[in-house]
Amino acid sequence: MEPILYIAVLIGVFALFFYLLMPLVVYSNAELHIASGVHEMQLFEAEASDRAYMERVSLAMQPIGFLPVGYINTRGMNKDALMVMRLFVNPKTHTLAIANSVHVLNASADGEVKRYVEFSADFDDGTQFNTSRMIDGATADNGSSKKTLILKNLDNPAELYRYHEFWMAEQALNGTRTPIRMDQTPQAILIHEMERELRRKTGRGLWREPSPSVFKLSLRGAYLMTWAQLPPVKQIREARVYGTGQSLMQRADRRA
Repeated sequence: MEPILYIAVLIGVFALFFYLLMPLVVYSNAELHIASGVHEMQLFEAEASDRAYMERVSLAMQPIGFLPVGYINTRGMNKDALMVMRLFVNPKTHTLAIANSVHVLNASADGEVKRYVEFSADFDDGTQFNTSRMIDGATADNGSSKKTLILKNLDNPAELYRYHEFWMAEQALNGTRTPIRMDQTPQAILIHEMERELRRKTGRGLWREPSPSVFKLSLRGAYLMTWAQLPPVKQIREARVYGTGQSLMQRADRRA
């Protein structure tokens, strides 16, 4: 066999595996136990690196009006990742903020930790606006009711929040923001947010809920989520998403 033909065959085999067979592996393993996998915790229970990150974020959140609500871990929710989170609420702007420390547990990236802050606000028409610096498979298909803004490499919570508010103001929304119930526990707040997001995706055929608060990827969802992480789809999607975020930052800075 000619070397070029041999290389072409190898590329074809790898493409067949990653694009057609890998989603089936994801489909068979992706399962989330939300209600039983969200636990309140104390900061001293977290690893030293997580404690340092949460304390740094907390110092940045207070000057922009956010009150700390509590700490959460997701031990037992998902075998591929463990999340340690601190929740914050801005009672004046009805905005929820979550500082995330995501420990990847699967064999391909064991030991990897992703840390980022995300802001979200809900409106009475059902629309939710979510701003973060982290792009992942969840942003591949959010539907019309959830708007997502990704600002690459922006790790300053105050700046991230400034752009988040600018983005929502730019939409010229007529609705009013939905207040966050301050009488809820951090556990209840997070379970509500996660279940609502997954049920939104269930309605779009990406996930299914075989039993209450237990979610599994649908076959369609497994293929879309996997393809979103593979070239050239990943690169095309990132260029579009990051370009949108960069354009918004430039508009906001010109008007500052």
